[in-house]
Amino acid sequence: MANEFLIVPAPNLGRPIVRGSKSIIRRERRVTFDPARGYSTTTEYESVDEKALAATLQNADKAGVAYDLTLTGKKSRLLVSSSESQDGSPNSPVDTWQLLANESQRDIKEHPSVLLIDPELLAQVVQAAHDFEEGEVADFSAETEDDELNEKLTALFFLMTHGVTSYETINYVLRHTTNVSNRYDTNISDSNVGRVYGTSGLTAETQDIGLWTYPMPGRLAAKIAAIPDPDLTGLGNILDWGWLKRASTETTSANYRIDISTEYWLGAWSKLLYPAVG
Repeated sequence: MANEFLIVPAPNLGRPIVRGSKSIIRRERRVTFDPARGYSTTTEYESVDEKALAATLQNADKAGVAYDLTLTGKKSRLLVSSSESQDGSPNSPVDTWQLLANESQRDIKEHPSVLLIDPELLAQVVQAAHDFEEGEVADFSAETEDDELNEKLTALFFLMTHGVTSYETINYVLRHTTNVSNRYDTNISDSNVGRVYGTSGLTAETQDIGLWTYPMPGRLAAKIAAIPDPDLTGLGNILDWGWLKRASTETTSANYRIDISTEYWLGAWSKLLYPAVG
């Protein structure tokens, strides 16, 4: 009876008699695993001493673990649920991957075909469009020796004088989220931040089985490989088409775990501002 107790009705009294130990008794310990949340352990305690359970509850509260306390006036029960490392279990990061297609608008002068225009000629078109809006000119006619360039300048003038100031573009974003315990102390996300990956370099990193518990699925890698490269003829010395790695963010999630999210943005990035990953 040292580790058990028995509650029996007291004759002619309103409260029961407890025979045996009043100490806390651990009933069972259950370990579960979920691919989205990792390992968690649930331990059940029972006691007729509510004060003793309250002390255990305070310890759980300080440790930042979930609990469920049921007080009955007789035998009370406490369920304590902890994530890995809080109870001595090994850390097991869980990875999720998303490939997002974000639509956005950019200034029409940032379009790759416009960037190829000589800055002085572009300034003439912009000024002509401004004068048109002010009623100072009625039309614009490009007069260079290149007929194709003349058509491009005339088309740009037409767009700018008909309210077109931006163009729509689709920006792909690869988002990786690692879910870890709140005591995980290893940096997994902030290498090469602010640098540009080529497609092959990106897939090599994200599918490395030595870096991730669950590397990026092959389906996403196939989708990334199928994204067409834009025509950057004449801009190869200025812009680099690739995936810019951004700094990670961290937020608390279920079971007091931490979500560490990193994004790779696909685009044409300035070689001057964003060096390529070697």
